[in-house]
Amino acid sequence: MLFTDGTILTIQNLREHDNLVLEVASTEAIELSLKIAVAQRDLGYELCSFLTGSGVGMDLSRVVVTDELRDLLAAHTLAAVYRDAYNTHLNDRYLGRWKEFSKASERGLLRLLANGIGMSAVGVPRAQEPTVETSTTGGLSGGSYSVQILWQHLAGNVGEKSNPVLVDFAGGSISVTPVKPPPNVAGWHVFVGLQDAASRQSVSMLAPDETWMQAAALRSDLTGPEVSGPDYYVRNSGQIVRG
Repeated sequence: MLFTDGTILTIQNLREHDNLVLEVASTEAIELSLKIAVAQRDLGYELCSFLTGSGVGMDLSRVVVTDELRDLLAAHTLAAVYRDAYNTHLNDRYLGRWKEFSKASERGLLRLLANGIGMSAVGVPRAQEPTVETSTTGGLSGGSYSVQILWQHLAGNVGEKSNPVLVDFAGGSISVTPVKPPPNVAGWHVFVGLQDAASRQSVSMLAPDETWMQAAALRSDLTGPEVSGPDYYVRNSGQIVRG
């Protein structure tokens, strides 16, 4: 996943770092999704500043979201949550947690810059939700289906799956057409499944302007391709380290 693919942190991720955050947010009327968005934007400014100083430039669309980066964002978000909770009523109950997560955020940023920001040589954005249509012609059983796609670059890099498109129909076939192919993509792959268990259905890569027709029972024997990880890291030493 790239930093610019959308929200990179979930409320469940926050709960993994602090199991009281939902209770605090409810008690103090704090909107967690907004806090996550603001914290991600703020972290983006920090990354831009560092990458610019390292000579890489301000292109966040090639920054790969690693576990270390996601953990940093969680600490940064939680510091903001407890800061707001404390400042609402100057409640010392929250002051310690605010200081704790502020320090964790500072340590996390220094650690990330020392270990390196993961970068993709070719950033492949998350696919937009495809156009999905149904027909009564075909042999696909009726039910509730989830449809996703992803792009693959000419260089082989693979982007994040689109958000799922949910389809309820009586049976027949489902046609899937991608929307707005990014530059220099070789093609795309389609994933279809019942509910959220989508698996790849296209044996080979589909052309960027090709439409996929799912008119038979779903396959479950095809795996991958997996989303590409970092190709190299930019570290605080000013050196760009491969792999």
